[in-house]
Amino acid sequence: LTLKERPGWLRLYGRYSLYCPFEQSLVGRRIQHFRCSAETTLDFHPEHYLQTAGLAAFYDDQHWFYLQVTYDEGLGRVLRLVVNEQHKTREPLPPVTLPPGPVRLGADLDAPTLIFRYATEGGGWVSLPAELNATLLSDEVGTRHRFTGAFFVLCAQNATIHNVPADFESFTVRKDV
Repeated sequence: LTLKERPGWLRLYGRYSLYCPFEQSLVGRRIQHFRCSAETTLDFHPEHYLQTAGLAAFYDDQHWFYLQVTYDEGLGRVLRLVVNEQHKTREPLPPVTLPPGPVRLGADLDAPTLIFRYATEGGGWVSLPAELNATLLSDEVGTRHRFTGAFFVLCAQNATIHNVPADFESFTVRKDV
């Protein structure tokens, strides 16, 4: 990661998938409240479906929710919502085609419900029609002994030889009242 290559932006170069417990490319902030939200602005232009970047609610490599910008051969640059529970992934919604330019990403936690949202340049927030069960991000889920806590993270993945940077202009996590 670097703050120098594009002043005013955090640049992440993609590494391994969120499934992998090694060599992640992410920056996170621990979730400390039952009602809170996270927002970021992402400028990312993937050229392959194995290049992704975005905002995730993350517990560990087996439990996370990920609002990602990626590439689809038939649609171009898209937004996908991916859910991983004990290495079983699903996409509860079809992909959303994105226009060129930065995209704002947001997540709203009102425990136990997590809702993601996005906004394109010049547009207002659009909440995704998927109410996710955020208890997946708790210490009690799964079979392993766990104690790390949940995080909102900015992340980037790349499984190709061409490393496309993901630039994040901001990262705000706030307690909602």
